[in-house]
Amino acid sequence: MTEFENAQALDEGWDLFDVDGRLQLQRIDCPADYGDLLDYAEPKFQSDAHAIVEVSTKARAGSAYHWDALHRIATICHDSLAKRSRQRS
Repeated sequence: MTEFENAQALDEGWDLFDVDGRLQLQRIDCPADYGDLLDYAEPKFQSDAHAIVEVSTKARAGSAYHWDALHRIATICHDSLAKRSRQRS
């Protein structure tokens, strides 16, 4: 899988984050941490769940970019679950 180009995601107020080896779609909690890279000072979403709903809505509307982001988190989750299942066997 190619690397995710996150410029659009950052502009929209979310990104994909590696959390303990799993990708998660989360809102940008603290835009100030990005210095001058972002043109907003407050989070654009109330919660991670709101960011996920927005990305899902855009994917359902036909955005290949947003579909790719959802596919990446689903693929990583699926791969992680399959690996755990094999380890228990």
